[in-house]
Amino acid sequence: MSRKMEEIAALIVRNQDIVDILDNVLTGPEDRAYVICSATECRNNVKGRCFIHTVTSRGDILPNGRCPDYVM
Repeated sequence: MSRKMEEIAALIVRNQDIVDILDNVLTGPEDRAYVICSATECRNNVKGRCFIHTVTSRGDILPNGRCPDYVM
């Protein structure tokens, strides 16, 4: 990971609102969150877009194979 991408990812985890949401969503021992970022580097500016994907334990899946709800 490049230095600029590390800085972008570090800014995400400094946002207390994001941390609080992840604390509420990721409650199981096997729950995970992945941060995927892309960045466009210009001469005087770096613009990026990051997505946080969460994966919760399979205990949340209903017998018909569907999830009971989705969190955005």
